[in-house]
Amino acid sequence: MNILHFKAPPQAQTCRWNGCNFKVWPSQQTFRRFPGVYVYTHLLEGRFHPLYVGEAEDVAAALVKTKTSFPELDVLAQHVHCLTVRDDADRRKNIAREMIELFNPPLNTDHRTSAASGKISTLIPDRWQAA
Repeated sequence: MNILHFKAPPQAQTCRWNGCNFKVWPSQQTFRRFPGVYVYTHLLEGRFHPLYVGEAEDVAAALVKTKTSFPELDVLAQHVHCLTVRDDADRRKNIAREMIELFNPPLNTDHRTSAASGKISTLIPDRWQAA
């Protein structure tokens, strides 16, 4: 079971994912354009569980597109964690890929290494398909 192993209060302002400090925002937050990595999460039993990890040159637009593609995020995503990564698209892509490989968010399909954790997969259908 791959979840972030620390207890995080809902009012947390930053969260460390895979060695990077992400800012934590309510999922309804609106953003200005910035390049970076984002993680939609659900707080379950005091722990953040990633539902979807993405990266983009324009995170604000990507967040809107992701919620349009996955309407279940409107109900299940309580927070969005954001990391600004300027002037390095390869680094951005590597951070997102590594997080997907490590945490196996149920809405991601590429770079997954296993099914999502049992606790979160009871709330949201897992899109991972074993090879």
